[in-house]
Amino acid sequence: LPKLVEQPKITNNKCGNLTLSWIGWVEDVDIGKGPIAQYLVWQEKMNSSSGWTLIRNISHTDATTQYAFNLTSLDPEGEYRFRIDVRAQDGDKLMEEISKGFVTDYYSVECFKPTTSAPNDQSTTTPFKPPVGSLFTSYRLSVVNGSVQVDWSIDSNYDDVVDSLALSFAIIRYGECDRDTNPVYSSLPLSNTTSYTLSSLIKWTTYNVRLVITSSQQNIYDVHKQVEGEITTPETEPSGFVKSVSEIAKTSSSFTVSWNDPDCRQKGGAFLRYDVVVSGFSQNFSTTDRFKQITGLQTHTDYNVQIAYVNNIGAGPLSPMQSFKTGEGLPAAPTTLMLTPSIRSITVRARTGAGYGNYSSHQSTVTQEDYPDAPTSLAVTFRNESCLGLSWRAPIVTNGVVSSYLISYQDTTQASQELNTTTGGLIRSTLLCLLQPGRRYQIKVAAKTSRGFGDPDHLFEYTEQSTPTSPPAPKKIRSTATTIVISIDPVILTTGPLTAYVIYVHDFTVGSGKRKRAVGNPPGVETAILLPNEVLTTTFFTIGDEKIYNSIQK
Repeated sequence: LPKLVEQPKITNNKCGNLTLSWIGWVEDVDIGKGPIAQYLVWQEKMNSSSGWTLIRNISHTDATTQYAFNLTSLDPEGEYRFRIDVRAQDGDKLMEEISKGFVTDYYSVECFKPTTSAPNDQSTTTPFKPPVGSLFTSYRLSVVNGSVQVDWSIDSNYDDVVDSLALSFAIIRYGECDRDTNPVYSSLPLSNTTSYTLSSLIKWTTYNVRLVITSSQQNIYDVHKQVEGEITTPETEPSGFVKSVSEIAKTSSSFTVSWNDPDCRQKGGAFLRYDVVVSGFSQNFSTTDRFKQITGLQTHTDYNVQIAYVNNIGAGPLSPMQSFKTGEGLPAAPTTLMLTPSIRSITVRARTGAGYGNYSSHQSTVTQEDYPDAPTSLAVTFRNESCLGLSWRAPIVTNGVVSSYLISYQDTTQASQELNTTTGGLIRSTLLCLLQPGRRYQIKVAAKTSRGFGDPDHLFEYTEQSTPTSPPAPKKIRSTATTIVISIDPVILTTGPLTAYVIYVHDFTVGSGKRKRAVGNPPGVETAILLPNEVLTTTFFTIGDEKIYNSIQK
């Protein structure tokens, strides 16, 4: 019986709607014998008593190679799986017996909504009962607008025995981390008051807060002179990445990734879910497990994955982007027969009027190799001030055995100085070093067979450029009532190309009402810009001569 070798693919999965797609049955690729009449689209909802449901019969036509069917109004709270059965045709009749198609994984059709922040008002109040015989009659801790408010009252009968009062507090637990068995307390003396607010505390952190009375009265026990309690500050958005993102399984149309939680201090609040972002998908995947299978993917294709930890307040930062590739699948039927290079076995027989004679012995010959096509997927994998890392893939059409690769590179500002290096035919990466910082390089990679080098693939890339070192301080040569002459020494940079010298003048007599310098610049006002060719040696420069230097007047 005919049957498709692959399960249908799921795309456009958005809020109760999705698209099923599949490649039409082909006798040399798929299972069984034709001719084919119909495709039967089935669905099954998880935990549903109705089981598999036939959704649609779709007619097969030889002219159609790709089929698609849109499903709508699915239950956003449910999960579904699908299969495509193939019905054969026997003359003018449809065969009743069919072979069930391969089944997809269960898919969620949840309507994803943007994460919204919880209200800022996470106010709570916790009263604590002072011990019997305590000088305190009440003690209460409250969270108000993110701060902790401490309220208390002291028995008025003991006003004359209270010498002083102090408030002490300490962190005993960050979020859901282990409790601190040896907390460090901070202490604040209090005046004649019955309330105090602790502000600027760390979010989602449990504090122990205590009040201690100092009294010269000898017959009052320590336990009666203090009260204490614990309170947790409001939650906040996570601040840390999930860690150790890795692939634990894959097929030709799916892969499964796993990860670990952020550090306990960086979670910010109680766990809600994980959001998984995959390139090529317009919506996120969500899960409460520390792993996720991503299905409906293209065969042998790279996908970028990022994951965020989400609590009740919002989502944390996405983890650094990592690339995972689906597995290889069954190849499609060849479309072109390549004859170079190849081995051919030749034999000959003769024919007379009586018929054919015996075949001759076999003779083998090898066709010549030709120039290879250009390598593919040339990319920069690493970059710093003096090195560029490269990777590429072999040519799609090699026309022989690739014996080596030629890597040519040159600084685009020095077009005549092209440098070359080579790698073996099985090595498809290299590291180019001893480059100049902050320069744009043209890079070409060509493959070689016994016939010679083919056309190159190429790209342009910059090396990194870091902050320049501080130049020598200018020296005062002389001055008048309105001018100052200084000397400037040239600078030799090793962190990138030198573009200009900027001179700033700081008038110490200028008050706060004058123009202020931009944040990050030296103090003073930008007075002149000199180009590198204007400071080739020690150069004298006059401040206040009213001349214009590169659009700036002193």
